[in-house]
Amino acid sequence: MNTYRKLAVAIAGLTLSFAAIEPDSVHAAVITYDFRVDITTGSLANNTYEGSFNYDDSTLTGIGVEAVGVTEGLFILFDFFGETYTQTDELSFPNFPIAVFNNGNLVGLNYLVADFDNSLDDFSIFSIFGDDTTLLNAGNQFDYQVNSFDSFEGNVTYSLDSPSTSIPEPDGVLGVSLLGITWLLNRAIAFSHHAQITPLRRKAPLI
Repeated sequence: MNTYRKLAVAIAGLTLSFAAIEPDSVHAAVITYDFRVDITTGSLANNTYEGSFNYDDSTLTGIGVEAVGVTEGLFILFDFFGETYTQTDELSFPNFPIAVFNNGNLVGLNYLVADFDNSLDDFSIFSIFGDDTTLLNAGNQFDYQVNSFDSFEGNVTYSLDSPSTSIPEPDGVLGVSLLGITWLLNRAIAFSHHAQITPLRRKAPLI
């Protein structure tokens, strides 16, 4: 068997090894949650507002208290009082918002927005939070102020949206395999030519 054919066999072997790697070991997932805010007090009482958020779960271990933020791809959409808000509207962006988990279970969001439309007569301030500092003040409580100095409340309900979307997550074995294939391909080409990679949060402030 000549050198070129030996290289071709080696490349084929590496390719098969690459394909045989278990999918679960090379995929993280983009997880999506929907949430609903039911207003219980104030001028917006009995109104319901909805939103969703998603994130890459590759950094989560499922052990203890963990948080994902903008760095981990946290993306929020929330429709409130005629406006659509995202993670970039957070008062402390990009350090917040965060989604917090305890032993793999969602605790909730820590998300604070202050939206002033060039006037103290037209503003919206709201926050999604929790009272437990050990859980980074994330949770299912909602406070808001809309064109008023009074603060009112609501409750947040979260629901997991399925199915999740898998994304590639290369590991060391894949990296070595790809490097090996690339090197061998280059060698094969050469022979053929010659033979030629926190502050704690609080509820919506009273202004």
